[in-house]
Amino acid sequence: MFDYIWDVKKEELNIKKHGVGFTVAIECFSDMDSLKALDVSNSKWEMRYKVLGKSSFGVLLVIYTERTGKKIRIISARPANKKERSIYEKNKN
Repeated sequence: MFDYIWDVKKEELNIKKHGVGFTVAIECFSDMDSLKALDVSNSKWEMRYKVLGKSSFGVLLVIYTERTGKKIRIISARPANKKERSIYEKNKN
């Protein structure tokens, strides 16, 4: 079991930009069909990961990092694009 944390101001910006709040993004981590991978494109300072998973909003791409003490810090969440949704659908169990 993980605790989920995030910056409240970052969430507000994310909602304005992508229409997705981080409380909805948490649902992707419970999706048994979710796809997780290292996100090498963004940060030189910390290990970031991405998860492509289903939520009540639809399929989302969530960027996050893991913190000590079983904490996940959500950085960004957005609706999956057409290519990402296709990848998700092809890889469902």
